[in-house]
Order: sequence, then C-alpha cells, then structure tokens
Amino acid sequence: MFLSKYATRCAPKATTQTRQYSAMTQYFPESPTLNRHSQPIEPLQTVSHLDNGVTLVTHETAYSPISQVTVYVNAGSRHETTESLGCSHFFQKMAFEATTFNSSIRIVRELEKTGASVSVQNGREFIAYQAQCLRQAMPKVLGVFANALRFPRLHKIDVDPHKAEIMTEAENFASNPQLLVTEGLNTSAFRGSSLANSIVCPPHAAGQMNGGKLANYHKEQFTPANLTFVGVNVDHKALTDVVNPLFGDMPTRSNADNSTAQYRGGSVIMNEFRKNNPDENFGNHVAIGYRGLGYNDEMHLDFAVLHELIGSGSNVYTHSTSGRASDLNKWTKGHSNVYSAQGFNMNYSDAGVFGIYLTMNGDSSASTVESTFEFLNNLDITKEAFEAAKKRLTIKTYSAATSRVSLSDNIARDNNYSPDAVVKAINAVSMENVQASLKAALSSTPTISAYGNVSDLTKF
Repeated sequence: MFLSKYATRCAPKATTQTRQYSAMTQYFPESPTLNRHSQPIEPLQTVSHLDNGVTLVTHETAYSPISQVTVYVNAGSRHETTESLGCSHFFQKMAFEATTFNSSIRIVRELEKTGASVSVQNGREFIAYQAQCLRQAMPKVLGVFANALRFPRLHKIDVDPHKAEIMTEAENFASNPQLLVTEGLNTSAFRGSSLANSIVCPPHAAGQMNGGKLANYHKEQFTPANLTFVGVNVDHKALTDVVNPLFGDMPTRSNADNSTAQYRGGSVIMNEFRKNNPDENFGNHVAIGYRGLGYNDEMHLDFAVLHELIGSGSNVYTHSTSGRASDLNKWTKGHSNVYSAQGFNMNYSDAGVFGIYLTMNGDSSASTVESTFEFLNNLDITKEAFEAAKKRLTIKTYSAATSRVSLSDNIARDNNYSPDAVVKAINAVSMENVQASLKAALSSTPTISAYGNVSDLTKF
C-alpha cells in the first residue's frame, strides 16, 4: 500500500501503454515482463498413434518455454491380480532407479542437468510419470523416461530395500482415518472386482514381493496399447519425433485385463482400529455412498452437478462463505455432534460412487447416519440451487484447465478432452435428469465405511 501511494506521488505520468502493467513493473524497469498477444490463441489439441498402439496427445494454448510431459501407463492397482497385488506401488517407488543400462546415480544426474521437475504417482487406473521442463529439454527427459519405463532393473538388491519402506508407508496409512475410510469405501462399493484393490501395497504382499512378480506385471501391463503420452505446451511433431524411436519398436501385446467393475455396496466398520490406538483422538469418520457413474458414461455429469448441489457443511467457524447456502450446511447446523459434512463424487472409467463424508464426535453415529439417509432421500432440488450448482461446476472446469496437471489427467481419460465441450455438456444437463439420477442411485445398496467409536454402525 505504501509503495503504491509513493509511486503515485513521485513517478512521472504514465503513458497509455505502461498503464497495462502493474505498479511494480512501471517503476522498476529491471523487472521482467511477458510479451502480450494482441489476440488470444485458440487451444490446439492433436491426437495420434504410433504403429504399435502408443497414443500421443498434445495440447497447446500459447507458446510457452515450459512444457509438461506425462506418460500414463494403464497399470494401476485395479489391474493387479492376487499374484501381482501391490506391484503398482512398487513400480511407483522404484521409478528412476537402476535400469538394465544405467545406475540410479546416472539417471538422477541426467535429470538434474535438464532442471526438470519429475514425479511419479500410482492410482487405481494409471501410473503417471510426469515431468515439467524447458521445451528444449523434452527429448532428453523422455530419453530418461524410456530407459526407466522399458528397462527397469528388478534384481533382489533393487526390490528388497523398498519392502521396509512400503511396509512403513502401510503402517502410516493405517493411522490416517481419512485414507482408511476412503479405501474402505472403494473396497466395499466395488467388492469382488479389481477396482477394490488398494493403491497401497498390503504388508503381507510387500513381504512376498520379488523381481519375478514385478517382471511379469511389467510384461503384462507396460505395453504399447497401455501407454499414453500427454504433452501440454508441446509441439506434436516434436513429441512424435522423440517418442517414435524410443517406444515405436515395442512389440504389441493384448491387454491382460478387460474386466468391468460393478458397484455392489456394503459396509466396512473399523471400530477395532480405535481399540488398538486408544490414545488417538481422531473423532469418528463415516463415508456414506451410493452407486455413481464412470466418467465414460454420457450421464456422468448428472452426478457432478449433484455433487455441487449437495455441497458441504461445517460446525467449525470459518471466514469462507462457500457452501453456506447449501442444504447440507443447513442440515449440519442441526447436528451439533457433526464437525463437518462434505459431498463427494469419485468416478473411474467404468464405475463411480457418490455420497457424503462425515466427521463427528460422540457415540451417536448410528442416528446421525440414519439422518443422513433421510437428508439424501428428501433432498429438494430447486431451480435456483440447480443453476447455481451448474455455474460452480463450470468455474471448477475452467479452473482445472489452467493447471497443467489437471489438464493432463483429463486428457489421459479422454484424448479429445475440451473444457469448452465439457461446459457445453454441463449447460445441457437438465434438472429432471439430475433428479432421476439421484432417485436411481438411492435405489442402490448403500456403502458405509466408518472409523472410530462406531460399533453402533454394525447394524447397517
């Protein structure tokens, strides 16, 4: 504030052009500035495939010296079997370590030379190898990726050090109520299908992991048809010219798993965890879910709008006005034992689950859950609330498109993804369809996942 007033009093009169820039830029000429385009550049998105099935997608909104390249491998935990349980977690931990041709030190040094920021995440459907780098460094970075993805060294000396690391991670996971409840929700909602597999390797599977299991999983899942390269602010021809010699000679193989997940419902009550940890005071965590839809279903936006309609509520004071007008917030105010309530909508390619996540105190979990059922069954969708929900979803859609990570994830799910097309589809969602989708969902078997002093929930 002081700088602004001082600059106004003492600086010479600004020209029309300099008024476009901030006060800091006007009066400190050494500050770097960006060239401004006189006309906005339309997003350019291109999709192509190598002869062996590798998919390449590039999205460019404007010229930028910073590129992001992500390699998505359809090798998440849902692709694991009883024999390969936990393999995706191990591959995430072992990324960019020793390969057949290079040591881990060499790989790290090569990446450091480029200045790239590199990370790897494992999920239920994908393992994502991600890099943010300068444009000119993209070929070098993908060269390292090719080495790590195609030729990982899986000897005993490479695998064993990660067993203790993953077991420790599993122990930490077991002390996090939100993670436990979320995993329990998936396990119960999709029981009997591989989508119920946890993204965290179970301790017993970690202890039995070996190079042979990992090699078999790599052979089955790291195939050309399972690889998608997404480049944000990357020239498509440049990406093709780099990826083709690195991955174009990979032999084609049929995908091992083409199964479809089915929502089933049920309950996971984790009261015993609190018995083992009596000194931990996390409160009670309960997730109540119903059948949703996968993101490949043409009606899945009904549940996205419904998620915005449900909103959130809290009995903890906050300065934020977000969600205060939602029905869920009004419901929360009538339940003093509830710390917070939050709608959720988790969807995968072929299945989904939506509902409400509660954190609460006291021993009245059962009555609160029954009240939550009543809230959902009596949810009154007004025209005003419906239109406001669609606007909030529109804002979130465009906001996500400004993030390279979110944009890449959405493109990996739908190679022809366009924020404008999604918003157009959101605008086409009708209140009648949302009401019908809610009614159909509530007719499914509910899923309850609970942690804490929740023995009274066993009746569900």
